[in-house]
Amino acid sequence: MGDRCTGHCCRAFHLPFGPDELRAKGEASRRLRLADIEEQVDHFVRLPDCSETREEVHRRLSAIRKISDVEFMADNAVYLGQGTAARRPMRIERPEFALQVAESHYYTCKLFDAEAGNCTAYDTRPKVCSGYPYGRPCLYTECTCDEARSGKMGKGWAG
Repeated sequence: MGDRCTGHCCRAFHLPFGPDELRAKGEASRRLRLADIEEQVDHFVRLPDCSETREEVHRRLSAIRKISDVEFMADNAVYLGQGTAARRPMRIERPEFALQVAESHYYTCKLFDAEAGNCTAYDTRPKVCSGYPYGRPCLYTECTCDEARSGKMGKGWAG
């Protein structure tokens, strides 16, 4: 088929929760990250050899502490709906997975260029995206990437 991913998994991916819960999870993660940065800033500016201003330390630490996968998803996921009507064709190999998929909430990503099949944030996408299909064969029947179809793509993903 090919060695290029055309983003069939990005066109409609499933999550076990709806948009309100995704937003809440994203906000909770953001609050924890920002509180952690503030705590670190407080620590660094109190050090006797710190020559940076509070703002400089904050800017430096904010650049290091990237947003979490759930923050990225909450910021960029576009809700498509719940149930089988919203999903893309998938290979369902286990009956228990079929029920989970049927009841899932489906999203697409606003950073996905559906026409070209490209992620417009490819270099900065989170592990939940770059690691898919997590060392297993891709579940999407429309998948055109040989590496993903075989399960060789995303093996280094640590979750």
